[in-house]
Amino acid sequence: MSSAEEELRTRLIELDNEIDAQKTVLLNLEHEKCLVQRRLNAVLDPITRLPLEISSLIFMMLQPRDPFPIPRPNKMPMVLLNVCNSWSNIALSIPALWTTFAILFPCAKGLKDLLPVWLERTRGQPLSVCLDGVFDHDVVDIIWKHGKQLKYLEIWAEDRIKKKAGADDSRVMRFWEKMPPEDLSSLKVLKLCGSSWDRTLPFSIRHIVELMNLAPNLNDCFLQEVRLADDGCRAGLVHSKLRRLSFRRGNGPGGDNGLVHYLSLPALEVLCMPDRLSTSEWDVFVEESSPPLRELELLASHSDFAFFKKCFEATPDLERFEVWSAKYPVLEEMFEALMLSPDLLPNLSTLVIHLPNIELFNMSNSFWKKLSTALAIRRRRTGIREFHCDSTFELPPSKMPGLGILDALKELRRDGMKIQLNIGAA
Repeated sequence: MSSAEEELRTRLIELDNEIDAQKTVLLNLEHEKCLVQRRLNAVLDPITRLPLEISSLIFMMLQPRDPFPIPRPNKMPMVLLNVCNSWSNIALSIPALWTTFAILFPCAKGLKDLLPVWLERTRGQPLSVCLDGVFDHDVVDIIWKHGKQLKYLEIWAEDRIKKKAGADDSRVMRFWEKMPPEDLSSLKVLKLCGSSWDRTLPFSIRHIVELMNLAPNLNDCFLQEVRLADDGCRAGLVHSKLRRLSFRRGNGPGGDNGLVHYLSLPALEVLCMPDRLSTSEWDVFVEESSPPLRELELLASHSDFAFFKKCFEATPDLERFEVWSAKYPVLEEMFEALMLSPDLLPNLSTLVIHLPNIELFNMSNSFWKKLSTALAIRRRRTGIREFHCDSTFELPPSKMPGLGILDALKELRRDGMKIQLNIGAA
């Protein structure tokens, strides 16, 4: 090798080394520039100059109005991670930003990987979760791993959950089959919502009893549009903390298919009664539970006043009574009992009546007279404070309260009683 060639090769090596050194310097400068830029951003950004308590409140106020936001990259709180490092650090330091969310099945691609990271950001804080659709067991199993954090659990079964002819629906009926929850001790509210189309839900009576048994501190249980399958539940449950139990169908009470038969609820204060509870079944429930009911709501389209009376006698501390679709003669008997029996519901403060739109011809001329008289007597004796009456249809003029009745109701209003009539063009 000639000396000239060797000299050139040496020079190339020197240049490569100098380039590598300059690249290192450039990288260091770019890194330092990035750090300085972040510091400048922090100086200029009013959010980062605030105490963490204040910036946390601001970020919490940015949460969407939707009570259960669906995790998405371009939505709160994920979008905060893409603004700058300072905002990302603040967002990750606020567990409350991550504790409330909904999962819509079939879920978005990548959610199985994101969900464990998301839940880690909650730092063990109480969770409020909504599950909606045909459940993905892998995703639900991740939720159950954090079951002890669950404070509010809402489960929806949409119309797309329909049993096909000859299909095996066990995957839907047992949505925790791979990893059953072991501890729901923090759960305070359980809401199960079926489809308005067929009022079905992927649960049986046994599932509900199991869920409630895993949640000894449950306070509120709501079942909306639910028709539970009776799969031979063999054991009942005494739940000492449940205060509110609501069975609803549409806007009013309804549903159940026998769940109440398996429950003893000695702390129950609010009951929206299932529509299929007979007089004898009510007697058994009251005898076994002895609930200190304060509020009672029922659908009474097939009841007579004897059932009303049984309910009233079993709930002497009742403060609010709401009735749907009771027959007009039954309502008149109730008004008479409230007039003549001061010991009946002595603590009644609020009375709500939803007029039935059937058998309108049974609404006699004395209906409004007995109502206004009962309210006046109760106002003097027990201090009843509120009366609401509504109808889904407009009453014909012949069935509307007359001027004398309206004057009597106005007098009660002047006395401080809240009265609301939604019955048409009164």
